[in-house]
Amino acid sequence: MSPQLKRTQRQPWLHPPQLKVLLNNWPA
Repeated sequence: MSPQLKRTQRQPWLHPPQLKVLLNNWPA
């Protein structure tokens, strides 16, 4: 596995604020 991929896996794609907005906009 490449170091770049490992670094990406350690850092979540969505940060908490972005995730909250995504959940708020998610169709019920």
